Amino acid sequence: MTRRQAAALLAGLLWLGVGVAELAAQRGSDRVPPGAAAGGQASARASRTDVWFVQDLYARLLRYDFAARRLAAAETGVVPEPEAYLALRVRDIRTDAGASGDRLAGETPSGPTVRLERRTQCHKGDPCHASYVVGWDTDDGGAAMPDLAALVVGPVVRVTTYEVTLTLHGQTREYTAQVRYHTAPEGGGLVPEVVDPVIPGLQQLVDDRAPAPAARWDTYVRTRRYAAVMQRLKGLTRAGKTATPGRSPIGFLPGDDVTPQNVAMAMMAPESCDQQGECTGASPVASYSPDPYPLDTANLSASTRDAITCLGDSVRAAGGSFTVTSGYRPQAYQDHLQEVWDKWQQAKNWVQPRCMQLKAAIQAEWDLHVLKHRPVDVSDHTAGNAFDARITLPAGSQTIDQLAAACNLSRPDPDDDVHFRR
Repeated sequence: MTRRQAAALLAGLLWLGVGVAELAAQRGSDRVPPGAAAGGQASARASRTDVWFVQDLYARLLRYDFAARRLAAAETGVVPEPEAYLALRVRDIRTDAGASGDRLAGETPSGPTVRLERRTQCHKGDPCHASYVVGWDTDDGGAAMPDLAALVVGPVVRVTTYEVTLTLHGQTREYTAQVRYHTAPEGGGLVPEVVDPVIPGLQQLVDDRAPAPAARWDTYVRTRRYAAVMQRLKGLTRAGKTATPGRSPIGFLPGDDVTPQNVAMAMMAPESCDQQGECTGASPVASYSPDPYPLDTANLSASTRDAITCLGDSVRAAGGSFTVTSGYRPQAYQDHLQEVWDKWQQAKNWVQPRCMQLKAAIQAEWDLHVLKHRPVDVSDHTAGNAFDARITLPAGSQTIDQLAAACNLSRPDPDDDVHFRR
């Protein structure tokens, strides 16, 4: 890249920074997941939750736009001028908890709209990175608001309204936009509907938490940072956790929290690791008998056995089905499950022909157990106060958690829907 190109690209980054700074100016000090609860008094001042949600959404759009232009510059050699980058200013954010959700006056104003085109960069079987190509819509009819029939699942209970100043390629639009929060079924929080008349496709960013790609892509996927980001994302997926921390800054994208220390410790991507020593020193999973360990409820505590009887009777009385699938297990078997998990994480990316026999043996153990996350060091099952059960309930009945609570049982991990603890 020439000095002139680098200077132009830096100017574009600074332009982006101005937009992000303006967004961050109103940010509250705490982040709370949006839509945690409905109701409350109507107010002209938005809560920290609502302010964070609006500012975070537009800040992520700025980052995705910047990533797309960097990729294009790397592929074509043409560096965009600073005014080509998207610039946004969001202000006067206010919430009405009693709003009816009436459509915005002049929701589809005359004038150009902005089209978003999501593009992904993928490498082998790793999670894909995303960017958004942002440009004025050349269609004379303008871009239509997205069909939100599948998204909007209940009435509007809260509306956040704000003012937007958008500049792109030297053209500016000033307008009003909204986020409308709809009730979700079965008390699942609130569902945000973004109504931006100039960026009709903005709704697709609400749940998009893909990392932004780096240019050049073919070089980036061979770096230790890429390997570190992938290692972190895969670990979070296996643990059933979101790729976004609970208290993340505005505009956070997955991988932003990878530190130099993480990078230094990261396992390299398969194509850049030591092919000669890939499975050197590795060993198969030590055998355990009997495996799988048979269902054992006799060694559970008396109170846990009573709770099983209570929950089973309650589920069947409600017209459902109840099957206990796992009870007590010895510590040695818990250690065996940990070994299966750890060795499969080590072996699953092996590609050398000489490693295939050992990989197949480890995979056979993995397929036998189908683990969703790494087993803990000391399990509730080993302590004799937990069991796993498959439960089905008819629609309209009490929830599993309600029936479990009545039997003095809890589910300590919301992502593990079969594990119950006394």
